[in-house]
Amino acid sequence: GRGWPALAGGVLVTVVAALAGFTGGVSLVGFALVGLAGGTAIAETGRAIVARSRRAEESPLRSLWHLVGRNRRRYGGYLVHMGILLIGLGVIGTRMYPFEAELVLSPGKSVEVGGYTLVFEDLRQEPAGDHFSTWASFATYRDGAYLTTMMPRLDWYGGSEQTVGVPALRAGLREDLYLVLAGYTQDSVTLKVFINPLASFLWLGGLVFLAGGVVAVWPSVGPARFSVPQARRRAVRDGVALLLGSLMLIAAGVAMWGPGHGAAAQPVGRPLPGQPAPDLTLTLLDGSTLSLSELRGQVVVVNFLRSDCPPCAEEAPGFQTVWEGVQERGVVFVGIAYRDQEAAVRQFIDQFGLTYPVGMDGGDRIATAYGITGVPETFIVDPEGRVAYVHIGPVGAETLAEELDALLGR
Repeated sequence: GRGWPALAGGVLVTVVAALAGFTGGVSLVGFALVGLAGGTAIAETGRAIVARSRRAEESPLRSLWHLVGRNRRRYGGYLVHMGILLIGLGVIGTRMYPFEAELVLSPGKSVEVGGYTLVFEDLRQEPAGDHFSTWASFATYRDGAYLTTMMPRLDWYGGSEQTVGVPALRAGLREDLYLVLAGYTQDSVTLKVFINPLASFLWLGGLVFLAGGVVAVWPSVGPARFSVPQARRRAVRDGVALLLGSLMLIAAGVAMWGPGHGAAAQPVGRPLPGQPAPDLTLTLLDGSTLSLSELRGQVVVVNFLRSDCPPCAEEAPGFQTVWEGVQERGVVFVGIAYRDQEAAVRQFIDQFGLTYPVGMDGGDRIATAYGITGVPETFIVDPEGRVAYVHIGPVGAETLAEELDALLGR
């Protein structure tokens, strides 16, 4: 019967919503109603396409083209109808499942919030025209997989003595993630996190609604109104209009669901604690080769450094001291010079008396695999080859020694 498509649509939308985690009773009723209405509109259009395709012996796409061309108000109305239903999905998600949290993070720390893992990388400031910008960088993960690096900022306008917050946005079909930098000190930042489920359907529904309106008001083409040359010219004009409209919709979609505002994706993110450490093969300054996979069963400290980096110089003496105390216990230290010159690295080693292996990362190959955004960064790898600790920025000798003792069972 004619009611089956509507029922199937209602069941399908409800099941998909429930599997996506939207399990509230009231919201599931709303999803079911949207599915029922949408299934009805799609079924009506589908039956018309099948009937014409059989009657005229043409492809379904060509049948759809002719149906829309000769009854634009009807099918434009269907599009408007679908746009309203999509907006309805957005209203259900944003009104019934909003999430908001406020966090205080220090550099290098991570936090689980709303199903995401946020790692605070650094805070930087720079002048920008008539204002001064402060950016905070947060590597963003979901289910252990790196998504992007989000950078909310505060712009301070000295002339008017006003501060304007610019949020970072990562838009997705299921939900939009907003990060707002609410404040900062020398040692920490205050971050507001907003998650708006199904917000993209508000925008998608609006686009479909507008497209349906354009189709509905566009004059219909009847074969008796035009001669063959006129009909052909009208068809060309309609095709060009359709192409331009499609490009505009695509551009709008890219603007809304592209990389995001205030986001800069790295090729990969740094491995989080508990994840396997990327294998690396490093040519050391003495000409030998070191491979992480060959060190399985040992605790390995991987330190990315640069000779002109003050924090690297700050932590180097402590690294050497800890290394001298644990090298007999099966711990391996590896220094990896990041975007540096070999002569400068050798001078750095001599200056601080480093005796553990150090090599050059040619072409940033290893740094890219580890998602390095700056130096120093340190990864402590356990005997099973998993990352146990991650330090963004300098790490003190006492902290390093305590973490190694924990892995060595002392």
